[in-house]
Amino acid sequence: MKKVSVLILSYNLEKYIREAVLSALNQNGVSHDELEIVIVEDGSADNSRGVIKGLIREYPGAVKLIDLGRNTGIMPAAMEGLKHLTGKYVCLLDADDVWHEDKLSEVIPCLDAGYDLVLHEGEFVDSSGNFLRSAGCRVRDEDIAGRIRTFNGGAPLGSCVSFRKSSLDMGLLSAVYDKFKAKGIERNLHQDFSMVHNLLSRKGIRVKCVRKNLYKYRIHEGNTSQHSDFEDAGKLRKTYDDWMAGIQFAIETYRLTGIFNEDKSIDIGFRKFLYHKNLTFREKPLIKLWSDYIFLLRNRAFSSSNEKLREALYPFFYRLSPKLRGFIRRRAQL
Repeated sequence: MKKVSVLILSYNLEKYIREAVLSALNQNGVSHDELEIVIVEDGSADNSRGVIKGLIREYPGAVKLIDLGRNTGIMPAAMEGLKHLTGKYVCLLDADDVWHEDKLSEVIPCLDAGYDLVLHEGEFVDSSGNFLRSAGCRVRDEDIAGRIRTFNGGAPLGSCVSFRKSSLDMGLLSAVYDKFKAKGIERNLHQDFSMVHNLLSRKGIRVKCVRKNLYKYRIHEGNTSQHSDFEDAGKLRKTYDDWMAGIQFAIETYRLTGIFNEDKSIDIGFRKFLYHKNLTFREKPLIKLWSDYIFLLRNRAFSSSNEKLREALYPFFYRLSPKLRGFIRRRAQL
């Protein structure tokens, strides 16, 4: 068994993936014998596969390729990758991000000390690696779990997520994932959000944030989680659907473990997230979408006891003209 498994999902990122993999391989104090890098190639149309095969030739035994042969989406690719990890600890790394060389030497001792989930600070950079802004842990360690459970931030996710493999409930993860797959919306899910909420569904979870800049999150034209064209209705809707799917995945996870019924702050946090998310004036269309969602929520369109209404009302509402949607929102006093 390896000590650390690094899970990387690859899709049309030939420009960045070599730098990402090398940043994981060139870690201070961690030998390649302790490390496995598992790359899930998700049907890229560029030369990502060729770059990965070149890395395998350079670093035999340390880099592994799982070639899906077609594009399945982020979460389906992650679910496949999890089956192949042998490490005691799992670290997530996006194929367009970069770890600092001390990342693992800072994170591993925390996991060795018994923490289930370890996060850390970092920075946002542009496509060329130039600094844009910091990404920090905003609350005390003991408050991070509660903040993330209520969709209120607290710490960065993505390439700063590391956890004990034994702490991830694979049965629960698969059960919730299968529900979304049955509805045909599994492609809207993101692996970091889904796994972190799975970990936080356990009572007594121990969470640690390392207060050091240990990674670079790259913002470029190909990603949407932190960089969206809010003038493009299609991209805007994709971003919105991804966020909503992720939150519903988390809530369903908490329902199955019973925490949702015990901790009312989860539902309250969800509503506050919809109302009070920090937005710039360029993102006004997103406010309208959230208002639409609140309208549906108040009309129980997403209630498990009213699936038919959800299926009928949700698509119909978004086919209405903006003026008519605005009229409905005003009548609903939103």
